[in-house]
Amino acid sequence: MMDWMSCVPTSYLCLTMLVNITNLTLKSTRMHLALQKVVMQTKLQLRQDEQSVPDVPSAVQELLMSLFISVYNHQDEEGRCFSDSMQELPEHDEVDGKKVRALSLDLIKRRLDSGQYKRLDAFQEDVFCCFQRARNLSRSDSQVFEDSVELQLFFIRQRDELCQNGDLLHSPALNYSVLELSNAVDAERTAKQATEQPEEDQDTKSVFKDEPGSNAGTADNALSYNQQVYRIGDFVYAEGKERNMDPIILNIQRLWTNQEGQQMLYGNQYYRPNETYHVTTRKFLEKEVFKTEQNVAIPLNQVLGRCCVLSVKDYFRSKPEGVDEKDVYVCESRYSARARAFKKIKNWPVSLMTGYRLVTREEALEPKRIMSVFRQRVEKHKEEIAELEEHEKLVEKEKPNVHVSSTTDNEDGHTYYEQFNTPMCLIKTGDCMYMKTDSSRVTIAQADVIWTDKDGEAFFRGPWVMMPSEVHHAPNRTFYKQEVFISTLEETHSVKDILSKCVVLEHSEYISCRPTEFSESDVFVCESSYDEGKRQIRELPREGLKKYVHLAPVIQDEIYFFRRLINPPKFPIHLLNAQAQANNPLVDSLSATSAPLVAQVIPHHLNPALENSVDSDMMMEDSLDGPPPSVGSADIPIVPVVSTPTTSKSRKVQGRSLWSLGTSSTLGT
Repeated sequence: MMDWMSCVPTSYLCLTMLVNITNLTLKSTRMHLALQKVVMQTKLQLRQDEQSVPDVPSAVQELLMSLFISVYNHQDEEGRCFSDSMQELPEHDEVDGKKVRALSLDLIKRRLDSGQYKRLDAFQEDVFCCFQRARNLSRSDSQVFEDSVELQLFFIRQRDELCQNGDLLHSPALNYSVLELSNAVDAERTAKQATEQPEEDQDTKSVFKDEPGSNAGTADNALSYNQQVYRIGDFVYAEGKERNMDPIILNIQRLWTNQEGQQMLYGNQYYRPNETYHVTTRKFLEKEVFKTEQNVAIPLNQVLGRCCVLSVKDYFRSKPEGVDEKDVYVCESRYSARARAFKKIKNWPVSLMTGYRLVTREEALEPKRIMSVFRQRVEKHKEEIAELEEHEKLVEKEKPNVHVSSTTDNEDGHTYYEQFNTPMCLIKTGDCMYMKTDSSRVTIAQADVIWTDKDGEAFFRGPWVMMPSEVHHAPNRTFYKQEVFISTLEETHSVKDILSKCVVLEHSEYISCRPTEFSESDVFVCESSYDEGKRQIRELPREGLKKYVHLAPVIQDEIYFFRRLINPPKFPIHLLNAQAQANNPLVDSLSATSAPLVAQVIPHHLNPALENSVDSDMMMEDSLDGPPPSVGSADIPIVPVVSTPTTSKSRKVQGRSLWSLGTSSTLGT
């Protein structure tokens, strides 16, 4: 039988390389983005059939990719992609006098392909920065400004839909709403309008700029040349500035005869698509031209003939009487050569409609948009590709240390924190960490309180998290594969002993969701606490593990909720021991002498001196030490295995204070 899962990574890699290496046109890129989305969705479906626990990292990547593709391909009612205008922005920003490649949708896509985004809020922050940059570089009334707002609004709507308003993926990113964006854009638009120079309405008013001395002479409403009468408002062809150049299209704004008796005209120029700066995938209407801010004064003898430009509302249903179809053009937008931007004309000036009598077409034209004449792919220079790869790396943003607000510093000089940057990772109250010990073993501890002393040394205090091999239990007791127990004893640790983070969940959380930034081997389930003084396993109280409430600046975990609950089986201890070392990836990241606690759960042989004490401990075990076995555990044979407690070499019980279930727990939700 073919292993379909082995084909998925290769297919995805090929598609990613094709997009990144060949520098495809935007249309081709969109097609490959859609194919990548299908591959990722198929991968998730195959994995869902093969294992009970969903592949959360892949599910998050698929969600982020789907969100990006939807936004990138978002179109208006005429098929124009709003993201096209983002491509017209300059690729570099000037920072401290140096050109630096700016954040763009292309750069974000590269980071997505390499799997650098682990969180929705980090991805959203980059996308929003890209849209904000577009608004910063454009006028408040420009097409780029409006497109960036539309894309960001669409992003928020799609984000909420894909995340099911937090029922599928719960993230701090969901706190940013459409209302908040609308208020921010309104404030930004008002501030820009107060500082922007007002653009003269090119539809109703023109700036008269002639060569020196050209103002002198007699103004006329109409002039005759070559047996043709030209009036103000007419559209004409005029000679191009260069040989073999198409005639330019002008709308006559003024006619006069200068002091030398030469007939002159002053006109507003209309550009053809090939005269504009635009992205290669921009589509144009057939016979489309663009009104510009460019005005020219030329002798009337340079006029080559008549033409006509109609508004997009009139062109498809009407035509000017007496004008050949080949000389009739359609105009929908204004083009700014300075800003390299297009903007739709809201109101077609009446002055542009006075020179012609429109008649209804026998058959209305069907709007057809054609691709740009600049579709040829342009190869990027090697140094430009190297620059892209350099800026592709996602730089982790600095997170603040967050002080506890409800308490003041103690007289002993301690400063308490809800969130703190350690040499290895960022931690917050409630987090669980792998800790190195004197015996070169790795244990798990939870941070209930974090502080620095007067010398600036950082510590945290909290309970131990114990493995099944460390607790006294009945011989026939079964355990979940990743089950742990919260100790009633706690200890103080230096943050320098932290190796990395893990997460401990209640059973109801374990079967329904996962924090998105942890691999499955670092996710544990806890149903019970362990009283080390009495050597008893006790069921957690009804309220479960302690819940931690943090201030707003504290970075909260993003939680992915399963579409259906999982049903993890329970195993006897000897089966867990056989798999523990092979399944824990932390072994590979540590030195050969520093194996994790999870990898050292193989039970020791009981010595005669301990047998009696162990038997008495079994009699003291709480009869309510856990819920009934899961459905999946019913088929697992029960093998009587008795484990012994670990020795005190890794950590000493003496000197540790008793820990109350009512005041401490694991990761808060």
